[in-house]
Amino acid sequence: MQLDVATVFIREWRYLEGERRETFLAERRRYEERFRGLFREGRELGELRTDLDDATSTLLALSAANWAYTWLRPARTPTSSPDRFFTFLLDGMRGYSTPA
Repeated sequence: MQLDVATVFIREWRYLEGERRETFLAERRRYEERFRGLFREGRELGELRTDLDDATSTLLALSAANWAYTWLRPARTPTSSPDRFFTFLLDGMRGYSTPA
């Protein structure tokens, strides 16, 4: 686990300037679009709620993941909390599909 790297990645990008900042933001937008695409595909395949909003789901999932560095601890086994968290998040996105 690289909590120190994740912490810097999540928190310190704001201090980048110029081309480095633009490169970082472009990569972040590309990454976010991949997540939106996954939610869109899951919805279209009937695996996720039909009323699931791709942008909101992406914001929720990435926001939760981005704060993992605050609750993941190297001394703690990494399987229990993340697994429960993922199950809870995904179950809510599966939920009850609205009629198409």
